[in-house]
Parts: sequence; structure tokens; C-alpha cells
Amino acid sequence: MPYTVWKIKNSGRAEKLPYFKGDSCKVDITFVNPCLDKALEDGDIDEWYYYTHSPSFMATDVDIDVQGTSSQGYPRRNYKTKYKKATSWVFTKGSLAGQSITKDHEIDGKTLVSKFHMDNEAVGVNKFTWKIDYMESSGSYNTGFANLLGNTKYPLYSKHPLNDLGIESDNLRTSVYGYPVLTFHEYVDASNNPTNPNVTYEYIGRYNMNLDKGANEAYGYESSAK
Repeated sequence: MPYTVWKIKNSGRAEKLPYFKGDSCKVDITFVNPCLDKALEDGDIDEWYYYTHSPSFMATDVDIDVQGTSSQGYPRRNYKTKYKKATSWVFTKGSLAGQSITKDHEIDGKTLVSKFHMDNEAVGVNKFTWKIDYMESSGSYNTGFANLLGNTKYPLYSKHPLNDLGIESDNLRTSVYGYPVLTFHEYVDASNNPTNPNVTYEYIGRYNMNLDKGANEAYGYESSAK
């Protein structure tokens, strides 16, 4: 399963994730997609497929905040991460390792437009919503059903609403897209050994990494390459 590690950057609050909406801060994020990485290494997929289906990355100084208000009373909150103002955001595998995700790249004669491609060859995004499904699992079912309806290769609907405006919509969605990701919080625990503090990796949950409702590129409201 894909996994991610979050490390809060703000001084004095390394062990504290955002607690309420508006309690935003900066975070370093490592995202690893092990099965996709292995498929690339074994030659089971080409690089074009790899980079358009949630490739592994590292990002520094990403904006993170609690998403919405419904989860503020739970031990685990929903979060939103926004990469537009990140100091760096780079691929970590393949021929583009170390290269910025926010730049266009040529792969096998095709242009990989800037931003992160979750499962789309033409449209990238730069913000995600992390849903914890703490109280119950309907969010997982909802995301799964949305993926089924919004499958661009085998869609269950015959026409996208933007077709009526003469807009090419083969790569655009009318619903969210996402998948489960194991999520860890990294911080330095100096409580037991102040002179040589230990790095702690706290498992905070199996989140759904979803397209944010403000990911306008995926829904056809703005160009992915901006």
C-alpha cells in the first residue's frame, strides 16, 4: 500500500499536527508508492505510465491545515495539503528522480505537464484532501464508487456536462478520485532522552488521499499547466 510520512517544520510544534481549521503550518512530505516503484524497476510498466499514476515524491514546506470542521472533534482530523508554495517538490524514482514536479517534462516523446498526476495522462493537480474515515467507513465506499463512475477509460456515464460547451473532457472528472494511504507523523521525542532525542514515527491512520474539491484542473475549471 502507498504510504506517506509528514514532518512538521514550524519551530516549537514538531510533535503537533494541525488541531483545528485555520491552525495551518508547514510540513515536509515523503510519499512512496511501493508497488508502482517495483513495477517500474522490473520493467512491467514504462515511465509514461509511472509518472501519470501517482509516482513517489518528496516535498518541503508544504502548507497543511485541517480540512473542514466535521473532523475537529475526532482524535484524528481530516487534512488538506497544498503544494503551490512548497520550497521543493520532486520525483524520487525513474529518470526524473530529483526533477521538479512543477515543470513540464518530455517522456517517450510526450509532454508530462506540470503538477502531480494521480491517475490521469493529461491533468495534474497540486492539492489533496486526506480523509481519515475515523467514525465509519462510508468515505471509503464513496471514493470507490466515485472512482468507478469517473473512470476515464471505462466510464459509467455517457457524457461529461462540459461536452455541452464544446470543451474536450476525456480527462476531466465530475467526482473525486482517491485511494488508501498509510500515514505516519515524524517528530523528535526528547521527553525521555533530552541529550540524544529519538526520531519517532507515529502511525496516525489509513487515510484516503483524495482530489481536493478545489483541484480545479481535474474538474475542468482551469488549465493543469498553470
